[in-house]
Amino acid sequence: GEFLGEVKSLSENPHVQIGLFEDLCSRWDVPVARVLEAGALRCQRPLPEIEKSMEDTAMREMATLRSGIRPLATVGSVAPLVGLLGTVVGMIVAFRTASQAGLGKGEQMAEGIYLALLTTAAGLTIAIPTLLLSALFNSKVERFFREMDKELMPTIPLLARLGTGQVEPVESTTPIESP
Repeated sequence: GEFLGEVKSLSENPHVQIGLFEDLCSRWDVPVARVLEAGALRCQRPLPEIEKSMEDTAMREMATLRSGIRPLATVGSVAPLVGLLGTVVGMIVAFRTASQAGLGKGEQMAEGIYLALLTTAAGLTIAIPTLLLSALFNSKVERFFREMDKELMPTIPLLARLGTGQVEPVESTTPIESP
């Protein structure tokens, strides 16, 4: 999006300073900005610390997003149990009717069986779409964080170089062989 476009533009600027990244992140209230800000705030630290800080922040952001999905998963898991409870209650009613009124009262037994089937259907009608939505939203969160990781990966070494005052890419130190 727009934020990542600004990050790329800053990353390509040969005169970039860490404060520009910090300013950019402070203007955006989105998970990717908070992840980048975590790295920018540790730019004076070794590269593994920068990466770890960004990774920890990404995990917290992911947990926050998933906390909104959790109620769907809970409803999807509980709804079949409520349906099952209704099934049991309906069957109890049906058998109580059979034991009290005898098997000749089919219409009274049918009420209990109807209740059993109705609650089972209701539980499944609620569970199936909520579990599907939960899986869809979880998939979107995963994809969002994979894309964020891919987009921010080139910026991490830059943050480490800015912390050392070195902005240009690190030159190769491979020795030249002499004849």
